[in-house]
Amino acid sequence: MKTVKKVSSLLVIALILLAAGCWERAKDDPTVELKRPDEAFLKYGEEYTDIVELIKINESVWVHTSYYEVNDALTSLNGLVVLTEKGLVLINAPWTGMQMESLEKLAREQFNSGFIEAIVTDAEPNYAGGLRTLMEKGIGITCLENVAEKAQKLGLFEPETVFPGNEAHVNYGDVEFEIYFPGEGYSEDNTIVWIERYNLLFAGNIVKEYGAHSLGKYGETGKKAWMNSLNNILSRYDNIEIVIPGHGQWGDASLIDYTMGLFEE
Repeated sequence: MKTVKKVSSLLVIALILLAAGCWERAKDDPTVELKRPDEAFLKYGEEYTDIVELIKINESVWVHTSYYEVNDALTSLNGLVVLTEKGLVLINAPWTGMQMESLEKLAREQFNSGFIEAIVTDAEPNYAGGLRTLMEKGIGITCLENVAEKAQKLGLFEPETVFPGNEAHVNYGDVEFEIYFPGEGYSEDNTIVWIERYNLLFAGNIVKEYGAHSLGKYGETGKKAWMNSLNNILSRYDNIEIVIPGHGQWGDASLIDYTMGLFEE
């Protein structure tokens, strides 16, 4: 549930509302020019608890990466920042709220845009800090109903837009995003996002990164379900050029085959 924090000073409230109103007008103002950074690597923050990195895939798509300590080792987490003619679309949040704050600051400084919407592909408790910060900042969350049901059950976030069924197509400006649930695997709600304009698949945790030596676990539904879901992805998309996994280094469609090979380990 969204909450409204009480502030004792009416002046502070007025200033906050005025700033928010100005930003909304700027966001919708066609005279506000979106920027495309020239650098291939961007970073904001000082410690891993608030650092977010952006790595360019092409002129309109960036991978955002954050880090968190898991089992005494830093583990990366990937998401996407996609520049559309209307502004930035976020796919998944970083691990923590501080990292989400860093990502938004980086977006405003480098792209001259805040996030107009966030697509969330799974309801993972480990990312609760980043997800809740999305809501606190008023960034609308879009997802399929299986993700929404799990998120609400765990109290992680409250989506603004929920699509029924296993697939949905949503347009933000000049870019169409296809949200698809290929079946259960790593988790019971591991949806993916396909951006046909760039032949790019954000696969999340259902696909492992290059260098992974094991699956870590067979997911919540077992090996057979996970394999079937990967086959569904390969059958549905025959022109994949870029695959972004939930963690680690990305690659092309062979990354899906690489993941399937780990079932034999």
